[in-house]
Amino acid sequence: MLIIGFIIIIFLLITFVLLGVLRIYTSIQWTYTEEKQQVIIIMRILGFTIFKKDLSQVGNGAPSLTKDIKLSDLKHLRHFVIDNVRLELLRTKTVVGTGEPDMTAILYGLLQSAVSVISARLQDKGVIDCQLSANFEEAVIQSRGQCMISWKLRKTMRVWKNWKTKGE
Repeated sequence: MLIIGFIIIIFLLITFVLLGVLRIYTSIQWTYTEEKQQVIIIMRILGFTIFKKDLSQVGNGAPSLTKDIKLSDLKHLRHFVIDNVRLELLRTKTVVGTGEPDMTAILYGLLQSAVSVISARLQDKGVIDCQLSANFEEAVIQSRGQCMISWKLRKTMRVWKNWKTKGE
């Protein structure tokens, strides 16, 4: 009986240590063209996929994602994201066009300056590769990319606990 208790205590200690150092990796892959709108979210711990969701049905008569999100929920997540989330990868290839060359130039300049600022701020935090181009002849928005972020599991549990206690 003493040996079983000792094994349980060691197992619990190992579990708590692992919870303190494990990172959750979330990968978001998107494709947006006229023919295809797809977003895939994958969450992994230790290389094992724990969550995978394909959101390609959003916008085709399916319920909107924003319907289920409350503003109070986002307040609790804001501090967690700013303090604890680490950008691992941001890769995107985007083409924009409005059909009018002057408006396309303004939109392209605005987006290019935003991409430059974001890339400069996050360059040391992970792999950043943002390619933006303009199509001056036709109205088009095409984007394909991948973003990967990570955070420690123990901080997730702490935020979830605070979120549940404040939400009730």
